[in-house]
Amino acid sequence: MTDRRRRPSWPFRRKTAPGNSRGRLNAVKRLERLDLTQIAAKKIPSALAEAVAERHAVGTRTLVVVNTVARAQGVTRALQRLLARAEPRPTVALVHSRFRPPERREAMDAAMAEPDPLAGTIVVATQVVEAGIDLSSRLLITEPAPFSSIVQRLGRCNRAGEHDEGTVAWLDTGPLPGGTRPAVKAAAPYRPADLEAARQALLAREGESLSPSAVEGLEVPETAADPAVLRRRDLLDLFDTSPDYVGWWEDPRMRPPTPTRWSGSC
Repeated sequence: MTDRRRRPSWPFRRKTAPGNSRGRLNAVKRLERLDLTQIAAKKIPSALAEAVAERHAVGTRTLVVVNTVARAQGVTRALQRLLARAEPRPTVALVHSRFRPPERREAMDAAMAEPDPLAGTIVVATQVVEAGIDLSSRLLITEPAPFSSIVQRLGRCNRAGEHDEGTVAWLDTGPLPGGTRPAVKAAAPYRPADLEAARQALLAREGESLSPSAVEGLEVPETAADPAVLRRRDLLDLFDTSPDYVGWWEDPRMRPPTPTRWSGSC
């Protein structure tokens, strides 16, 4: 059963840390709407890639945040096809949570590297960049998300006011009527009601700057979180006996015991 309880309207209350500059609090992040309401779901990655390639400014970092790994991979493939013959060609970095640690470090290094002054960098990522990463972009393009997540993503655009003006472009894929199966599927991993509440808040602020000082005190409703539930695939992963890349089993309990070698005297 779906939990339809509502949390109190989500307010953004900032605790100002010592040393925060006025420039950071008032950094301009101009909101722009990308209308994809007439685009079929399967064509959104290609349409998004075209919008990114068109809006990317050479010598800067563009950050694209989407809600699923599959969408991030699709957008990256479409971008690589579009930019295959571009001169100069921007670096395209893909960042998500399913990389093995070495590959994830490599991806993060590419995302965090100073953009090439002649081409720049385009980072396509999932929610892994929402917190804990000191990453900034001149252009942020984001899928709809609960407003609390949108605020986290805003922190990745013109983070320290290093640009005269940053741009936040959000993808408007249309209203999501709550309760219908297509809406639930389209909203995953979030809830349709949360995305629709955020959509209405963003529609009301198109053309405005969403700097930290501007969004302070905004109240956008979000549903209460469900309790954690162990998914079937998570349970099965506990007993995974498939070999890893070096031939061992991923589950250490399935590995053969290491022979004991005695040296010297007992």
